[in-house]
Amino acid sequence: MATRGEAETDYDLIVVRAGPGGSALAALLAKAGLRTLLVDRNRAAGGRMMTVHRDGFSFELFPINCVPATGSLFEKLIQDLGLEDQVQVIYPEPVGRFYFELAGGEIRTMDMTANEQSLVHVSRLFLAYHQSPGRG
Repeated sequence: MATRGEAETDYDLIVVRAGPGGSALAALLAKAGLRTLLVDRNRAAGGRMMTVHRDGFSFELFPINCVPATGSLFEKLIQDLGLEDQVQVIYPEPVGRFYFELAGGEIRTMDMTANEQSLVHVSRLFLAYHQSPGRG
């Protein structure tokens, strides 16, 4: 073990990328007793789930990750790590709001609920928009 001011250099494994998957993997391996180092190119963990601030505006780069959802792997991860007493899972409703432009230029919104049908609906709207004439 490194002393104060020294860097630890002896690991059983190194997990590269600190998004949700990499962070979960590193936590589970560390809980299993492996000496684990988690690294990422960004200053903070989160992968694509981050907020960027530019010109007075904030942009969510990957705002909808469908987590948490009732009965999800996120809930299982919290249990597997023994964090039920430390983590309060909040289930928002709606889980998000999409703003999209129809082929004619009209801007619409749609609330994303926690059910699969709303995801299917948004996917169909997205495909219809991108398959319309003049769209890539």
